[in-house]
Amino acid sequence: MKIAFLQSGMTGYQDACLRALRARGNEILNVFPTAYENAQFDAENFRDYGRALIWPDAKPSADWVQAAVDEFDPDAILMVSWHNPAYRKVMARMRGRALRIMASSNIWEGTYRQWLGRATHRVYLRPLYDCVFVPGDRSEWFVQRLGFSADKVIRGSNSADVEVFDRGARSAEQLATSRRFVFSGRLMPY
Repeated sequence: MKIAFLQSGMTGYQDACLRALRARGNEILNVFPTAYENAQFDAENFRDYGRALIWPDAKPSADWVQAAVDEFDPDAILMVSWHNPAYRKVMARMRGRALRIMASSNIWEGTYRQWLGRATHRVYLRPLYDCVFVPGDRSEWFVQRLGFSADKVIRGSNSADVEVFDRGARSAEQLATSRRFVFSGRLMPY
């Protein structure tokens, strides 16, 4: 399968997911900026398992992204950045050509923007996506409020780079004497 990803930035766990997809025989096109404020990486490291289209500080044009997507000819295209105008245009143009997936980990907080999104979803969101990829219940509830029916929701988007922490199998005795807990993630107010 050929899968294109339109992203606002790369993180370690996203890199692990794309590497796992590639290891299973999928072809990857990954479109993202050189810098991402929440996770700084050398963008060139993401070229070894697929095609990487790395855009500079200024947002890319829709035609620039579309040319790469057209050349790649994906079976599915997943968009992480709803607010990127170039990505939105590409998703609109891909209707009927590839499965168009919106990724969302948002939860309903009743903000002005969310109410606006709920009021405009038939025009602003639904025409761009065939389905949505969420981590779990709370995000699913949020996207249902944006007009996605339960049969258009795929769960399981959050992941981890477990190989980073793998020390191999441990015996029951080792586990019984261990009194440590390590959390590696992002803490959010909710």
